[in-house]
Formats: sequence, C-alpha cells, structure tokens
Amino acid sequence: MSITDTRPATTHSHHPKAEDLQVIVYGHSGLFYWWPLWTAGYVMALLTWLHHDQVAIGTRAEWFHPSRNLGVIYTLLLLLLIVVTSIKIKGMKAALMLATMAFFTLLFAHLNWWQAILGWIGDQSISMSLGFYLFSSSLLCVAWFISVFLIDHLSFWRFRPGQVTHEYLGGIVDKSYDTDNMTLLKRQDDIFRHWVIGLGSGDLDMQTMGGQGVQMNVPNVLFVIGKISRIQRLIATKPDVPEQA
Repeated sequence: MSITDTRPATTHSHHPKAEDLQVIVYGHSGLFYWWPLWTAGYVMALLTWLHHDQVAIGTRAEWFHPSRNLGVIYTLLLLLLIVVTSIKIKGMKAALMLATMAFFTLLFAHLNWWQAILGWIGDQSISMSLGFYLFSSSLLCVAWFISVFLIDHLSFWRFRPGQVTHEYLGGIVDKSYDTDNMTLLKRQDDIFRHWVIGLGSGDLDMQTMGGQGVQMNVPNVLFVIGKISRIQRLIATKPDVPEQA
C-alpha cells in the first residue's frame, strides 16, 4: 500500500492552500508482497540463458540450467511467500526462524547438497525451462503492476484538517468522518512481511469516537512509519472557519 503525501507549499502566507493540506493513503492487496517471486524468476531466466543445456522435447529444443539448485530455490521461495502472505508471523523469533531457513536454503545450494538430497528420493530433480521462468514471471509481473498501480488506486483515504474521507477514483466520496478524538495506530508486528518484503509497509488502524465508534483498517500501507506522525498532526488541525461579517 502506498501513501501520497502532499506537503504544504513554502510561501510567505500563514494560511497554506486547502488543497495542499492533505495526505492520500492507498491500501494494497496481498499481491503486493509477491514481487520477490517474479524478480527471482527473471534472475533465474537470465542465469538459464547464460548457462544452459539444450534438451530436445518432442520437436522442440528447450533450455534448462544444468544445476538443480535453481528449481529448488524457486520452489522454496514460492512456498515461503504462500506462508508469509497467508499466516501472520509475529515476533523476532519467527523472523529469525525464517531467516535461518533462507540461510540454509542458500547454503545447501552453494554446497550443492540439494542434488544429493533429491538423489535420496529416486534421483529426482526440479527443473524449469527458460520459457517457464520468462512466461510465469511476466504474467505475475503484469498482474502485480496492474494490482499495485491501478486496482489499488481506485479507492483511497484522504486526510484533511479535521476530516478523513474514503473516496473512489473520480472524487466520489463514500464515507466521511470527523477526526475529533480519532485514534490512529500503525501495526508492523510481522517483521518478514512488513519489513523484509514489504519495504517498510504496515497496517493503519483508525477509530472514531462518539456514538458510533467506527473502526477502520487500511492494510499494507507503504512507508507507513514515515507518514503516521504527519497524518496525526494533520487530523488534529482544525479547519479554518470563515469569519462572519
């Protein structure tokens, strides 16, 4: 999820323009965290193109990397992303566990132990062709860009002095809330999802006071830690009220 922060312009006036006093917050889907897979796929496609064995399958010649490590690493990365995007892994111990697993995966690849391990189960191998890496990574990359930069931007939260609104593309206001005594909370308790592959993302929780006490959640806000204080100051600002003649 990303946030567009429009800061007040530097002028000599003590009353910045109203359109400059706003922060727009975009929420992102879980697909945002899948960028490592299509990135790794392109890297493995490049390695396969540089160092490959040509294998005849039917009437076509396919390119495969001679090492079994690439297929194993790609499969384990896919499994890791399924786990971390489906299950919230909280705490430093969980992050250390995932880091240890990643370390031993790469260590086994460096020592060429995955080939021996696969040999124990019938001398099997996990091999993907150059075409698989290019095709699957390109499909995922296109879906990722459409989701992150198009679909996720169809709706957003706009913070103004004393007011927060949920809007759709085109300026359609869905909901509007007064920010008097509103509480904001950022959650970045999943170290691997929020910090390692989320690039400093986090969830933003909001709760209004008064009779309704509405609770709202904006998931996967990109760079949320650098914006939360700005939002808090902004919603605490009272909007200018025109003086009566």
